[in-house]
Amino acid sequence: MRWIVSHPGPSWVIVIFLTGIFSLGLGRVRSDSSTTNLYIEGDPRVLEYYRAKELFGEDIILTIVLRAENIFRTDILETVVQMTYEAEGLDGVFRVVSLSTASNLDGSEGWLNTEGLLPYVPDTPEELAALRARALDSRIFRGELLNAQGSATAIHLFVEDRPDEEGFNERLVSAVGEMIDEARAQLGPEVTIYQFGSPYLKASILDSLRRSILTLTPAAVLALFLILFLFFRTFRAILIPSVTGLFSVVWTVGFMGMCGFAINPVSVMIPPLLIVIGCTEDIHLLAEYRRGLKNGLDRHAAICRMADKGGLAILLTSLTTFVGFITLVPNSIPLLREFGIAVSFGIAANFLITILVVPGMLRWFKPHVPAGRSGDPLMRWSESLLVKAGFRHRRGILVGVGVLLLAAIVCTSLVRVDTDYLRFFKEKSEIRRIYRDLSLHLVGGTNMMVIVSADEADAMKSPDVLDNVVRLSDFLAERYDKVLGYTDFLRKMHQEMNDGDPRYHMLPSSRELISQYTLLLNQDDLSRFVDYDYQSTCVLIRADLSGSSAINAEVAEIRRFIDTELTRDLQYAITGEPVIVSGTSDTISRELVVNLGYVLAAIFVFISILFMSMKAGLLAMVPNIVPIMATFAAMGLMRIPLSTSTFPVAIIALGIAVDDTIHLMVRYSKEIKKQDSNTIAMTRTVREELRPVLSTSLALMIGFLVFLFSTFGATVEFGILATIAMGAAMISDLLVTPSLLLTTPLITSWDFIKLKVSGDLAETSPMLKGLSLREIKRVAAMATIQEFPRGELLLEEGQEGRNMYMLLSGSAEVRSRASGKVLSVVRRGDVVGEMGFLTGACRSADVVAIEEVEALEINAATLDRLRLRFLHVAAKVFYNISQVLSDRLRETTSDLVRERNRQM
Repeated sequence: MRWIVSHPGPSWVIVIFLTGIFSLGLGRVRSDSSTTNLYIEGDPRVLEYYRAKELFGEDIILTIVLRAENIFRTDILETVVQMTYEAEGLDGVFRVVSLSTASNLDGSEGWLNTEGLLPYVPDTPEELAALRARALDSRIFRGELLNAQGSATAIHLFVEDRPDEEGFNERLVSAVGEMIDEARAQLGPEVTIYQFGSPYLKASILDSLRRSILTLTPAAVLALFLILFLFFRTFRAILIPSVTGLFSVVWTVGFMGMCGFAINPVSVMIPPLLIVIGCTEDIHLLAEYRRGLKNGLDRHAAICRMADKGGLAILLTSLTTFVGFITLVPNSIPLLREFGIAVSFGIAANFLITILVVPGMLRWFKPHVPAGRSGDPLMRWSESLLVKAGFRHRRGILVGVGVLLLAAIVCTSLVRVDTDYLRFFKEKSEIRRIYRDLSLHLVGGTNMMVIVSADEADAMKSPDVLDNVVRLSDFLAERYDKVLGYTDFLRKMHQEMNDGDPRYHMLPSSRELISQYTLLLNQDDLSRFVDYDYQSTCVLIRADLSGSSAINAEVAEIRRFIDTELTRDLQYAITGEPVIVSGTSDTISRELVVNLGYVLAAIFVFISILFMSMKAGLLAMVPNIVPIMATFAAMGLMRIPLSTSTFPVAIIALGIAVDDTIHLMVRYSKEIKKQDSNTIAMTRTVREELRPVLSTSLALMIGFLVFLFSTFGATVEFGILATIAMGAAMISDLLVTPSLLLTTPLITSWDFIKLKVSGDLAETSPMLKGLSLREIKRVAAMATIQEFPRGELLLEEGQEGRNMYMLLSGSAEVRSRASGKVLSVVRRGDVVGEMGFLTGACRSADVVAIEEVEALEINAATLDRLRLRFLHVAAKVFYNISQVLSDRLRETTSDLVRERNRQM
């Protein structure tokens, strides 16, 4: 970053060049509302589902519903025929089932009538009444094509699954919508017409997400920038996050396009997420720059100070956030894996853009020296409140956090895993109204299948085998709105072949009769329910079920019945798109817990290595766990389920919390080397980091609160949880982190690595005698390195001081002012000022650098920190200091004796 300060041109060339490269991928980004990216790779349930689709065709259905007081009217039936004909010509529709395509099985007149139910549209009341009676008398049609009251009918469009074709669902739904508009214009307002089904739901979700993101994201970003302006009162506090955020989004979305990743209900949150996370790093850098100006530095020096002080922190925070999201990459669910890859790339891109762009942009602005502390009463009041709370009530805070965490654990137990796409929409939304109308007047909107298979061909013509299918169908019919299968056609055929007598609504007793009936049935109808070699059959379920929790419970009940009531000689598979997605929902919860565990473990290891202390790693866990637990507790109390729309909140909360935690810990490690006590160091840390932490946290909370005005329920829930997570992270970092770290001296491994010390000091310095290189670095890291140009005083005769210096490079003279003589010359490894350090007495001589000197400043606080962190090293140093003092005392005594002898 220091190089970038002096060479902004090449930095901008790099950014613009890479932006141009990634911009090429923007045109390849597609929208995807399909559920195939939720299928778990290699899952046996997914393989069963694909096999079922190969045998019986796609189970994706788009239903057109016409509802009136009596749908058996000439104009309504003509509309049904016309819409059926038009639907058959739509791209992607391979079968249409309606009253105009249904086969009629009627044996009431002494012969079997298998022609279509609606070969022509009747135009007389008598013919319409006869058609109504025939249709309502058929158990096959009721629930499938019309309700028992004859007031609603359905046109089912069986749709191909085209997950790789962008906008397929949207185009199909739009085409059907045009058909519906024409039908409404013809039939008038007394006839209700609408569409519903998986394609309609997916298209509506994607459309709602787009509208929410396009309208609410700019509003949220505007609110965020307004808060930042109020805190920093400069235009750069808005412009810089805007520029870095824009570049980050372009890079990431372009990267997604190059990788073939689609915009889906989860990845649509990536742009605002990058703006949110990237904004925090920019603000911390701006805060460092602001401090430099406040301390009297010019613009260039302030930018360099920002690079020195803030560069390491944003590297570490970006790295931990990157690690957090990269743990999603091994996920078995493609949707989550792609999300992890894209966000991880975005975090890395944002870091690179930040260090390349921010220093150069600050050179464009005229330095604005902030007002003094007296001009910012709100911040002074906040600082005072936090310092008093953190230090005076430290124990109470920690006990309170423990109690709250226990309460949060109890509330977390109330969280349920449930991906309910209907819940994504508000209760009063159009799609929820349509679903209720469909369930009330016709049939439930959820489709499932139970596949029964045998080991040999023609097994589905055996009465013994089909008896299991009949018992299964009857069990299902008692639970769900509509159940339809191969045996329903056989039982209907057997009844009609016996003059329509209801007593014969049963399965034929012989294989031969079943084969004969099968030949008479419409083969297109049969292909939906039995495979070509009669080895497998499908039972179709239409149910009023919403949400993965309810579907999983029903799947468990069906499985229980199969295991206890049916023969084990057959294979049973409960499948369908809702079943697969519902199974994935449970996997998401497990994967989320595992991923959070990985992230927390990675943060623990990372911070432990960074600060060379497992204690520091453990203490850092607490403020990072608090926002996670707060989020899950809110979900439990507010009955917000864990789903595909809410799972990212916990990871986001952790990412934001760990960022501020690391900023505080790095600042504290720097301050503790300059202050006499941990309390003073932590006080300065809170004061220095309060503005960026408070401003970014409040800005993010306000930004996410804007999402509460969305018409899309999933966005509202995300906004609520994200706001709570940001608030918990802020409180945790400003109260819990200082309280925990107050008694823990910190040193970063970066400071440890960059120390310019070597093992020869153990030989040249009496204070470091017997120490290894690693132990020498630990001593040096706990102290402060000072630089003195030639001619500058290290120590001044007559002044009091409780510090001493050990020279790392250069040399200095010890001069007596009284005699003007040079008493000695000190070089690398020598110690000066040890008597003042021990007794606090005035310095007995000047120590002047005769060439540029780099020295290690050691005081009582230095040794206290060393004692608390590295006791065995401190013991060696204390022993060596006592030896140095003993030697110095012996020399002084010898000098006095010689002087006395000379005088005598």
